[in-house]
Amino acid sequence: MKKIVLICSILTMGFMLSSCLDSGDNSYTGVMQFSYVTMDEESGLIYASTASGLAITSNEIRMLTPNRYYFISYIWKSEYGSNGVICNAVVSDVVPVPYVMLGFQEAPSDTIIPLTKFEPFVYDSEMYDYKYDLWVFSYQWEREKDEVATVEFYTSSEISGDNDEIIIDVRLRVVKDANKTETGTVSLDVKNLRNMLKSSLGTGKKKVRFRYYTKEPGGVELTTTTDTYPLLY
Repeated sequence: MKKIVLICSILTMGFMLSSCLDSGDNSYTGVMQFSYVTMDEESGLIYASTASGLAITSNEIRMLTPNRYYFISYIWKSEYGSNGVICNAVVSDVVPVPYVMLGFQEAPSDTIIPLTKFEPFVYDSEMYDYKYDLWVFSYQWEREKDEVATVEFYTSSEISGDNDEIIIDVRLRVVKDANKTETGTVSLDVKNLRNMLKSSLGTGKKKVRFRYYTKEPGGVELTTTTDTYPLLY
C-alpha cells in the first residue's frame, strides 16, 4: 500500500533579526522553527537566525555547522541574558535540513521515481547580496512502507554563455530503512555553480529551472518547472 509523503512547505530565507531585549516579551517559545545557523564575524560566536526574527545561541547551537539550515525548538526567557543582540536560549530539539551538493554530470537514468509535487522557493540573489548559496525546496512523492528517499541534483558542466537558462535535474534515490527519519526539506548548495559560471563567463545572470519525473496517465514523464529562479554570478 503506497502513501503520500508530503514534504513541508517553503519558508522564507530573509530573516529580519530583532533584539530579544527590545522585544518587550519576558519569554518566547519556538517549536521546530526554520533557522539559519551562522557565525558572528567579530566574536566567532555561532548562533541561529530563526524564522521569528530572533538570533539565539546555546551550547547545542554552538556545536552546529555554520551556514546550514536547521529546525530548532527552543525557549528564551529574559533572565537567560544575551550576547549583544544574540539571545541565550534553552534548546530542546535540533533537526538538520539535509545538505546536498550539486553534481556536474548527467543525471542517472536508473532512478526514475516520479514526484507528485515540487516547489522550489523564489530566490533573489540580488536581495541577499550573494550571501545565501543554499536553496531550499519542498516536494512530494509516493512511497512504499519503510522507504526513505535521498535527493540528488545534477547539471551539465558545459554551460554556454549564449544560453541564459540552466536546467538542474532532480532525482530521488530510495532505500529501505525503517530506522531512518526523513526531515522533509533539502538545501541545495549552488556556490560551486556560481563560481564556475563567474570564472568561465565573467559576471552575469542565469535563469534556473528544475526538471524531475512526474506520473502521467501515459506513464512517467520528465517535467520542467514553469517558473525560473534567478542566479547572479
